[in-house]
Amino acid sequence: VLTNFLVINKLIYYSNYFRPKINAASLAGGVGPHPLLASCLDGLGKFSHLIDLDFMGDLMGCLKKLAGFSEQHQDSGASDQSSLSVTERLQCCIVAFRVMRSNLDALNVDLQDYFVQLYNLILEYRPDRDQGQVLAEALKTMLWEGRQHNMHRAAAFIKRLASFSLSFGSAEAMAALVTLKHLLQKNSKCRNLLENDAGGGSLSGLVVKYQPEATDPNLSGALASVLWSLSL
Repeated sequence: VLTNFLVINKLIYYSNYFRPKINAASLAGGVGPHPLLASCLDGLGKFSHLIDLDFMGDLMGCLKKLAGFSEQHQDSGASDQSSLSVTERLQCCIVAFRVMRSNLDALNVDLQDYFVQLYNLILEYRPDRDQGQVLAEALKTMLWEGRQHNMHRAAAFIKRLASFSLSFGSAEAMAALVTLKHLLQKNSKCRNLLENDAGGGSLSGLVVKYQPEATDPNLSGALASVLWSLSL
């Protein structure tokens, strides 16, 4: 009886949360709003610690697709064309990180694709169209919390957030600068951006010149630059 009860609960859970999400994923290339997606993602984020491991692989795969990542663009790190808004794609990234952290011992998931998506979504963000609180939550969930980032990725986000803070209003700028502060505190080698001459010295790595248009933060060469925009 208990086994049947658990199976029924799994089926109900799958029906209520996963089916709308998977349907949205299958329609990601279509046009029009996705009214169920926000509620679905909100529920998944709140109850991520209760998700059965049997569904975890499918869930992470759907979240990656919804966030806009395409396997065809894996080498370039570019985003796939998606009908979802920037806010909705940011929410997908947030949920993926919450699911991963709630099941850290059971999952072995590479989250690099989501960092690439966030790095590019920062450029797509528009304050008159997208939700600033979702962007702030994404920055906090993906960049503040958790373990230390590798210095090349951290430097890329520091550089992009510094430039971003000059382009938008005070609320978005504050979220960007607070995140930048956390990254500098957690990644001591990135503080060379505050005092280096252009070129980055021995820390610049394989990319010896900063590439501001790079789609992959690990390939941006941010450590070869100077954080001059912070003084503005």
